[in-house]
Amino acid sequence: MKLIKCSQCETMFYPTRKLNTTCGATCRKRQQRDNTYNSGNIKIMHPDFDWQLCPTLAEKYVKDVKFIERGVKACRMAGICPSYFIDKYLLKKDLPINQDV
Repeated sequence: MKLIKCSQCETMFYPTRKLNTTCGATCRKRQQRDNTYNSGNIKIMHPDFDWQLCPTLAEKYVKDVKFIERGVKACRMAGICPSYFIDKYLLKKDLPINQDV
């Protein structure tokens, strides 16, 4: 697991969930109390959400959904695009191994 920077207070922490960008409840509560609109209010999400992407890939490549979910999660946590996992492990392309994944 990789350390990431909290989007609110900029402290480094280990994320506990896929899209967790704040270090804890204190930062989330502070964000909820803050009624001003700023760049911290904007959350950019990947267009192919994991809950849609993983079952589709599992059906297409006849693989276990949990295997694909773990691969996509590992890519997201490593900060790389899930297309690396798809190319390397589903399409079996000859890509160098990424040690972060």
